[in-house]
Amino acid sequence: MFYKKFTAIVIALSFSLLSFNTASNTIWKEYKSIDGVSIYQKVAKCTNQYNPATNDYFVFKYVNNNTYDVRISYKIEYWLDNNCRSCNLQSPNEYEISIDIKAGQSLEYTCSDSNKGFKLYKASKSRNDEGKNRFDFVGLKVDKI
Repeated sequence: MFYKKFTAIVIALSFSLLSFNTASNTIWKEYKSIDGVSIYQKVAKCTNQYNPATNDYFVFKYVNNNTYDVRISYKIEYWLDNNCRSCNLQSPNEYEISIDIKAGQSLEYTCSDSNKGFKLYKASKSRNDEGKNRFDFVGLKVDKI
């Protein structure tokens, strides 16, 4: 009887530690802060209507800490396997982002969001692309509107 209880406790602790480790990736981390706007990033798992597989995405949250409405704009440099997918594209393109945020408002991704300003592909569940896929917000600016 003791061994059954002991085994159950060990299994329960193992699952709780496993849950804790996977949850750490779901915590928002500040990516950049500029002129009263904070941008947060995390990795999330999503499926979409075109691909039923669960994939990892870089996802973003924008918080306007100002007392006035703003427009943030930037270009995403998006690297997959050491190739920049957005560096030599003709303007305008989907990697040139402009987002209006009301005073005190917070905007964040949803899995159904296709706007590159909220969600970028990171990796499929079957691939280990850790470190190969990355991004940077270039020319980030905040304008009062």
